[in-house]
Amino acid sequence: MKQFFMLLLTVSLLLASGCSAPDDTPHDGKTPSGVETASGSLKEQLGAPAHAEGEFSSESGISTVKVDAEVFVPEAAGADLIEVSPRVFTQEEIDTIVKRHEGGLSWRYTTDYQGDKKPDQPYKGGGPEKDPRSRDDDSYAGTDSYQLLIGAGESTSDPDVPEEEEYRDLFLYYNLNSSTGALASCPHMLFGQGFYGNALQDVYEIEPLTDGKAEGCTISPDEAIAFARDEVEAIAPDYRLLECGQLPVYDTLQNPRYYALRFTRQIGGIPVNSGPTEAGNAYEFVSAASEISVIVRDSGVCALKYSNPEDPGAVMEESVELLPFSDIWDIFSKVGLLSIQSVEVEKDVQVNRITVTEIRFGYMKVWQPDGSYLYTPVWDFYGTRFLAGTGAYAGGWDTGEYAKSSLLTLNALDGTVIDRELGY
Repeated sequence: MKQFFMLLLTVSLLLASGCSAPDDTPHDGKTPSGVETASGSLKEQLGAPAHAEGEFSSESGISTVKVDAEVFVPEAAGADLIEVSPRVFTQEEIDTIVKRHEGGLSWRYTTDYQGDKKPDQPYKGGGPEKDPRSRDDDSYAGTDSYQLLIGAGESTSDPDVPEEEEYRDLFLYYNLNSSTGALASCPHMLFGQGFYGNALQDVYEIEPLTDGKAEGCTISPDEAIAFARDEVEAIAPDYRLLECGQLPVYDTLQNPRYYALRFTRQIGGIPVNSGPTEAGNAYEFVSAASEISVIVRDSGVCALKYSNPEDPGAVMEESVELLPFSDIWDIFSKVGLLSIQSVEVEKDVQVNRITVTEIRFGYMKVWQPDGSYLYTPVWDFYGTRFLAGTGAYAGGWDTGEYAKSSLLTLNALDGTVIDRELGY
């Protein structure tokens, strides 16, 4: 993939996934081997096993691909090709978050660049407005920036403020093409409450639970899922739980290890797989994965990030013909190693390893040559990447593996590689 290596070198806390626990799997993210499926089910049609293993190495031994993965196939009869349209946030979505987290506090504007809205002026509704400030940076050429930033309560660095008095804020932002009004950047909605919630609203790395529970909470995973599901279904009723785990402890925050959960749309029982929420090429905006990530503490939701809202459209083709899993596995065995082997030209690299722990069938919003998008059936190979050696790579020995993400995405119809960084 064209930008695969650079993405991993610059990976940040914004790129994440982790302990997987969709609605139909246990909280530890594992599916029991030998799960029985109904006659004619998608899993039966694809001939997918419950578990896959394999190992592939380059001649030098520097690059290796190890697979020890559970294979997840949803309980569905078949998959379609479906139109999908990226959009900005609706006023109803904004109002829902505002009302759910108002409590006894009043929302107010907190910046001085939201049209005629001034700081501390009461918020009485409305969405993002165009930033009147000029944009001289080339990255903003031909686009208009839209933002909404409101808060309630008093901001403080004290983590022990009573919950009902905690500061909370809501931030929405995106860019539109100045000429056409079309999206020019990924829309994001961030909500945070309290000292840690406001710090974590844009940080969603997900790690496995510790002995079946988040270390920083006393509530059970089921209770955390109930809190998160109630929040998400209020703004996006057709989104379903895809992953459940806990936060790592970040050095700069020393935060509690709250529950971290990720939701994506589900269509006919098939989830839209998780992926990077930013995509595109050097020439135009391309919409990436639509996800809602939620942080839950003992008292409920304290942070939320909703990225890339979208609307499903017409079914373009029903029950599409899919490659059997054996073909997908054969393709992966050939291209998995090739997708990472190019870094061997770097003389300082001594270890270049990916470890695949999950293989998931699902949908991906794929950009089309005419500028439209289709929910397309794909296979995602999720796992971790490890780079180490001398020079610039010497720190790899100490920092461990990068956070789990989709290492390779294959089109389930024809086996072609999809670059999730580009969105197609």
